[in-house]
Amino acid sequence: MFHHIMFVLGSSLHNVLAKFAKTICATILKTWNPNVTHVLTTTVGNDVCSRTLKVLMAILPGIWIMKIEWLTACMEAMHLLGEEPYEVGLDVHGRCHGPKRGRLRIIAKPLAPLQPIKDINIIGLLSLMIVQKIIKGDNKKIGKIEEQIEESKHVEGTKRPVSSTRR
Repeated sequence: MFHHIMFVLGSSLHNVLAKFAKTICATILKTWNPNVTHVLTTTVGNDVCSRTLKVLMAILPGIWIMKIEWLTACMEAMHLLGEEPYEVGLDVHGRCHGPKRGRLRIIAKPLAPLQPIKDINIIGLLSLMIVQKIIKGDNKKIGKIEEQIEESKHVEGTKRPVSSTRR
């Protein structure tokens, strides 16, 4: 099986990694690609990783998110080892087993092909900055988003009046 391994962090082991990649017929990628099979990331403490965009992009389609120790162990064995003991368990916001749950969800029920978005009213309300705050887990902004969504419901054509007072 051919693997596309994404290396999330900057690596001082790049030369060793490149040599090992040839041994196991893997491609090491630095940018996102839909063919990625594993995402390697650093962890601190008890399997805690940062919630980077690449990590989040890997969770949705159920891609393995691995600790660097997996790579080290594979290099020592000179072949790919089982992933489960080396799968990242927590993120810096305390969320447990997100990568595993994403992977198991895909095994149970694969994602349907994406359909074109016909009604993007709610998406239009969210600025890129607010979306980034949600991804980072900034709950203070979520309350403001809910207020904005509620205010947007009072638009022309609805039976509810437009509120002129702000909270």
